[in-house]
Amino acid sequence: GFRMSVRFDLRPERYRSKAQQRQSGRPGLVLAVLFAVFLALALGNTLLGYLRLESLRNEAASVSERMFSLERQAKELDRELQRLQQQEKLHAEVLSMVREDIPSLEFLAALEASLPGTVWVDRVSVRPGRAEAEGYAYSEGDVVVFGNALSKATVVREVSLPVTSGVVRDGRRFVRFSLSCSLTDLASLGDSTGGE
Repeated sequence: GFRMSVRFDLRPERYRSKAQQRQSGRPGLVLAVLFAVFLALALGNTLLGYLRLESLRNEAASVSERMFSLERQAKELDRELQRLQQQEKLHAEVLSMVREDIPSLEFLAALEASLPGTVWVDRVSVRPGRAEAEGYAYSEGDVVVFGNALSKATVVREVSLPVTSGVVRDGRRFVRFSLSCSLTDLASLGDSTGGE
């Protein structure tokens, strides 16, 4: 079955009102404690949020400063790169000039070393891969000796047969000659000296 219970407060009125006052005071105290706890939590969260915001601001300022520093370094590196590129270009130009000049200097040194006392040269032209020499000799045999000596030089690949003609100067007979040489390039010259 169904049971129902009912409670009656049979105490006198004055006792009943005190008990009700005590009971009615308790919910207000609980609400005050709950409000204080809520207020403390809200203040704590606000303080933590503020501290976190300050930390993020400091971090953002630090990142911004690092980015500024990196941008400055990048500009300096860019300037240094441009300077090095200009220097590399200059070195390439100098190297190109040296590559052109080395065979010329080598040929002139070989020419001087190969000249017998009976031959003298009055005109030399050197261009990439070729050189030509013109001059005078006492005889055609002196020109052949000169050509053979020149062909043994490292820079000379081949000496063509000299073109000669007889001339008379101051009552003496001389031989006017012209010979052409093919020159070795710088790479093969470096290989031959590197192999010794």
